[in-house]
Amino acid sequence: MSTTTVKLETGRELKKLCAKLAKAMSETVGSLVGRDLITQPGELEQTDADALLAALRGSHGVVRGSLDKDYAGRKLLVMFALPDAIAMSGLLMMSPDHVIEEHRQSGKLEGEDLEAFGELGNVLCSGLGNVLREAVANIDIRLQDTGVIAPGLDAQGLLPSDPLVVQRIQVKVGAFPETTALLVLDKASAETWNKGPLAPGPQTQSPTPQATAAHPGEGPAKGEESLDDIPAAPIRGRLHVYVCNNEDRKSTV
Repeated sequence: MSTTTVKLETGRELKKLCAKLAKAMSETVGSLVGRDLITQPGELEQTDADALLAALRGSHGVVRGSLDKDYAGRKLLVMFALPDAIAMSGLLMMSPDHVIEEHRQSGKLEGEDLEAFGELGNVLCSGLGNVLREAVANIDIRLQDTGVIAPGLDAQGLLPSDPLVVQRIQVKVGAFPETTALLVLDKASAETWNKGPLAPGPQTQSPTPQATAAHPGEGPAKGEESLDDIPAAPIRGRLHVYVCNNEDRKSTV
């Protein structure tokens, strides 16, 4: 399955809910780690597990929440760029800055960092649950587990096998570089929360960047047209071609 953006006019309700979930992420995790956590929702996309894995350029720390009640058996995942997952875990343990930076550079979420990331995931699911229970009827969420997804490899089977909807969220943890987090859920739940079907927009053309403020190939920004949607203007008149070599010449086509 290819990855496409969601047409803005068909996903307004879901976008509003995702904005509230991003705010809850900022408030709950930021308070927990003692740093400002700035979040800014971006594009909504439709994809599947294979396409998502193929597009990743870097590993991600994953918080997998298990939905309950009317949504029992379904999942809601938050995927953080691995350096962010490691940094937040270190901040939670009040590790010295140089230790956090060493662990970030190692690219490994393990040991005490992995345990702390699980605690962070538990608090995050609690914050997301507060938003969901207010916005969606008969729903709840709890932390199921945490893990790591690498480009092309979901060794723990964290991603659902259903068609997926992904909300991109720009994230900045304290003074660390800005990255892109992903909020992932199954399409059926997404359309229920949206109160209507999600229509596909332009197909994305490039892999998911791990840490960038802009996403080449994601399609047009909100409210903008794709260049492909603009009809070509007819060509009228005469085209004059000038060729210069040893002497000036002029030809008319």
